[in-house]
Amino acid sequence: MRISVNWVRELAPGIEGSPEELADRLSMSAVAVDEVVPVGDGIADIIVARVEETRPHPNADRLGLATITTGGPERIGIVAGASVRAGGLYPYAPPGTTLPGGLEIGARKIRGEVSQGMLCSERELELGWDHSGILELPPDLRPGERLVERLGFPDHCFVLDLTPNRVDLAGHLGVARELAPGGTSGVALPSLGPGTEGWSPVWKDGESDAAASGARVVIEDLGRCSRFLGIVIRGVTVGPSPAWLAARLWAIGGRPINNVVDATNYVMHELNQPLHAYDRAMLAGSEIRVRPAEPEERLRTLDKEDRILAPDVTVITDRDRAIGLAGVMGGEDTEVSPETTDVFLECAVFDPLHTRRTARHTGLATDASYRFERGVDATGLESAVTRCARLITALAGGEAEESAIRAGHLPGERPVVALRPARVQRVLGRRFERAELERILVPLGFDLQEGDAGGEADGDGERPLRLMVPGWRGDVTQEIDLIEEVARRHGYNAFGDEARAFRVSSVADDPAWSQADRVRRLMVGRGFQEVRSASFASEARAGPDAVTLRNPISAAEGRLRTDLVAGLLDRLEYNLARGRRDVRLFEIGTVFRSRGTEGLPFEELRAAFVITGRREIEHWSIEGADIDVWDLKGLAEDLGSELLEATVEPLGSRNEEELASARLEAAARWFEGEVFHLRKEGRVAGLAGRIAAEAVDGPAGMAPSWAAELRLADVVTGATSRYVPISPYPQVNRDLAAIFPLERTVAEIEVVIHDSAPPFLESARLFDVYEGGEIPAASRSLAWRFRFRAPDRTLTDGEVDAGMKKIMTALEEKADARIRSS
Repeated sequence: MRISVNWVRELAPGIEGSPEELADRLSMSAVAVDEVVPVGDGIADIIVARVEETRPHPNADRLGLATITTGGPERIGIVAGASVRAGGLYPYAPPGTTLPGGLEIGARKIRGEVSQGMLCSERELELGWDHSGILELPPDLRPGERLVERLGFPDHCFVLDLTPNRVDLAGHLGVARELAPGGTSGVALPSLGPGTEGWSPVWKDGESDAAASGARVVIEDLGRCSRFLGIVIRGVTVGPSPAWLAARLWAIGGRPINNVVDATNYVMHELNQPLHAYDRAMLAGSEIRVRPAEPEERLRTLDKEDRILAPDVTVITDRDRAIGLAGVMGGEDTEVSPETTDVFLECAVFDPLHTRRTARHTGLATDASYRFERGVDATGLESAVTRCARLITALAGGEAEESAIRAGHLPGERPVVALRPARVQRVLGRRFERAELERILVPLGFDLQEGDAGGEADGDGERPLRLMVPGWRGDVTQEIDLIEEVARRHGYNAFGDEARAFRVSSVADDPAWSQADRVRRLMVGRGFQEVRSASFASEARAGPDAVTLRNPISAAEGRLRTDLVAGLLDRLEYNLARGRRDVRLFEIGTVFRSRGTEGLPFEELRAAFVITGRREIEHWSIEGADIDVWDLKGLAEDLGSELLEATVEPLGSRNEEELASARLEAAARWFEGEVFHLRKEGRVAGLAGRIAAEAVDGPAGMAPSWAAELRLADVVTGATSRYVPISPYPQVNRDLAAIFPLERTVAEIEVVIHDSAPPFLESARLFDVYEGGEIPAASRSLAWRFRFRAPDRTLTDGEVDAGMKKIMTALEEKADARIRSS
């Protein structure tokens, strides 16, 4: 959103400071200013020129020759675009001028004809983006005048990053209220000229049907349009806007069209209230209706596009046909043209949700829809439409009918919110007296309720302030909102930074937060970086039963993700495409799954990681082997033991029924070969495996990629570490080698070992695996080293021998072991 600094200063003359200083103040108190853009900087040498005559260029079809004057007798020859006309005024850059973009102008031959300088377009002067033709200037300028002086330049524009709750700052009046030293009292609308202030409309009201001055408004659905005001203006003369108005629109990136349309745009950017002017002669039956569009109804909009509508679109119609998209764009059939003499001026409140649906259906995003989608001030319509009618008569002549239409709901009483000074102190940590709170809030438009001494005293014996919320601040609905206003206007940097007494909360952290924190700590400790991505997915990445979005932000990502691995693979490809060979990423987020017609989609928090590249940081002293299946298994075991209290089990063929029960089949589709399951209480809580080669678009010769995904709800919270002192007594080591069938996994065998071992078994470490030779087929030899140690005594050989015997017996009975040596 672009805001002109000169325009703001005109509304609030008491504002002091450079544009950069004002931008800092605005950013610290109300809205972020992304950029301060100079306007009209570098056009000091541009002169207003009149074209006296034109003729075709003998050597170019798209160029013409023009003779211009700049207020003196000298006639200057120019090569210009074929669009210039005799009698028109244009910006002229004489030889020796340097344009804002750095282009130096001189006398040059163009296709064999000498051009003594050039006539400029909007883009060449950096007053807009139109480069299709030469910029024609308003007729109230005089040849020879310096353009910068007559247009009130140089100026600066704030590029605002508006938050949805502060749409009032999309208008210059809203920004002026924020920057003016006296707030609302320091702001005044500039006069529109002599004789314009005396006229005021007399409203003819009707809830859904109102008529006045030969026109009628019918609102068929008050849920789509709650208020609609209309004024008839007769006898206008449509023509170019004066220089001051054109300059205001150029400064904010707009384009002057004609004096009537420019008046509506000027008031919209000034007061933040969209308006629209219709050619009254083109309204069938002099009637305006607001209703849902009919199926397959057609409308040609002002951008000259033919649109096919649907019932979720809200349209403006006359008696016979659709003539506009409510809150978005008008129709071509009723636009104001040079032949227009009578105007019907509209000012309305359209429902944000229906406006958004209309804009989405038609693919349009306009200044009007931006405001209506976020909510306009329903109490400001009368002042906005009155000011616009006065401006039109000042610019285009004519006379506004005194009798005006006002259909829909009348605004109710202003909402009242109570503010307790003691509550302000508890939240902000600083005492604000009543008078100080009034000094901060009243200038923002929060007036004290008349005839109310403050109501009943609160628990601290103080009476609260009862403040009436202004119509342009619909986001303020409760006490905490007023406290935020106090904080920002006092200045966030003005609060002390000393440590103060506080009470530790007895409320436990949300389990989901604690679970995510444990995952985050473990993954960061293993060298991973966290990814935070949107929940959208393409059709190719979305898994089975994906939720399809009705109004996706991007057509390429029209579904909600069913697993986190899919999004991590996109991030992996992004890094690989930029030469990053070693990638370690993890994400904590929500996945979705459609329930069909049974209700809202299923949602679940998950954690996932993806890893590829070298096992260790690249260094000249090591070869740097790539991450392999054992590294993945180690990471999975870390997740299982430290987060889930789960075991890791390899599963050669996936159990689709178990995966479906855990809703992990969407993640499993990316894996190939052996998959590790994290099992908790007999069910699957997560899985890990190698990413299929075809799932990643990476460079040739890239290292294998590995990934894992688990259910966040299974992460154990509240676990605490217990200190166990190291035994001061000596350890006893024993080795054991045995032959096992190949189908027996080491994980299964170690479960048997630990279940049968005595309590003083300190560790069991596998140190040898051997196949072939004298080992029978389909078997292998595994060897462990056991370490025994008691915390309170020195073990005897008999105790250790008895423990070893129990382990060997259990291995023979439960793991089909044949003991080789011990």
